[in-house]
Amino acid sequence: MTQVPLREAQDCLEALLARVEEGETILITRSGRPPVRLGPVQSQDEEEDALPSLHKWREDLQVKGEPLSETIQHQREEDRY
Repeated sequence: MTQVPLREAQDCLEALLARVEEGETILITRSGRPPVRLGPVQSQDEEEDALPSLHKWREDLQVKGEPLSETIQHQREEDRY
């Protein structure tokens, strides 16, 4: 990963963007600290693979046994007698 001071980045931003488009990640530093990271944008496919949606996870989730409400009702009935 390349580090570039802010002043230099201001002077050659187009060149830096060309390098990022080729896949390189660049840190722009201010006073020696990197507050900005320039990197290539992920494609839609990569974003979907990075973190599956909660909706898809819920669709795939298979719960076995009776519903929780019935389980609670059975336990209440057993404790009474």
